[in-house]
Amino acid sequence: PLIGGHEGVGTIVAIGTHTENSPVQVGQRVGIKWLAYSCLNCEQCRTGLEQCCPQARNSGLTVDGTFAQYVVSWVQHVTPIPESLDSQAAASVLCAGLTVYRALKYS
Repeated sequence: PLIGGHEGVGTIVAIGTHTENSPVQVGQRVGIKWLAYSCLNCEQCRTGLEQCCPQARNSGLTVDGTFAQYVVSWVQHVTPIPESLDSQAAASVLCAGLTVYRALKYS
């Protein structure tokens, strides 16, 4: 029984105390995608196939998703959203846009 959802946009309210070299900061607006976590060290991750990581976790499937009021995510796997981009537009790019981008990248 997990909370569903991906393609979420929100503001960071806290960062874990033992987080090192965070690319994001408290107060920053970020997006959460389907791939919530991958190790970034295995062969799949190093070759751009993070979705195939044996340790991969997915929003709304293996970790609580973005329909929750608060979401726990990993700092290396959230996407900073520019202030000039509306949250609703950004959310749709986090799924459909990435799907198209990845297809073009591998074509």
